Amino acid sequence: MKNKIEEIVLLARSKGFVSDVSVIHENYKVADGNVTRNLLNYLLLAEMQKWLRDKHGLIVESVNYFSLTKYALKIHTIEEGEFTGTVTDSTRDVNNRVTYKTYEEALLKGLLEAFKLIKNK
Repeated sequence: MKNKIEEIVLLARSKGFVSDVSVIHENYKVADGNVTRNLLNYLLLAEMQKWLRDKHGLIVESVNYFSLTKYALKIHTIEEGEFTGTVTDSTRDVNNRVTYKTYEEALLKGLLEAFKLIKNK
């Protein structure tokens, strides 16, 4: 998961995303079996979701897809707090449904795709 998060962080920064969590994450040196680093990863993902929602009206969603081992990703748009549409739905195309094995895998793919929708700053 680490390499995928790093890839998303680099893309996010090119779009103007600034994170307090990533500063802590990059400077964290305590050897605790990466427990704290993994928690910081989840905080960073939550911070990215909030930034996308608040600054760009994009909601990234990882949803269970009729099974405990299949997840789909969806990206919705909002304006003034109201749902305005769905930009991405990995299960929309009946002939080419894309599902993911874990919630986190779908979420990471969704974040990556959402940041790609934003023009560079």
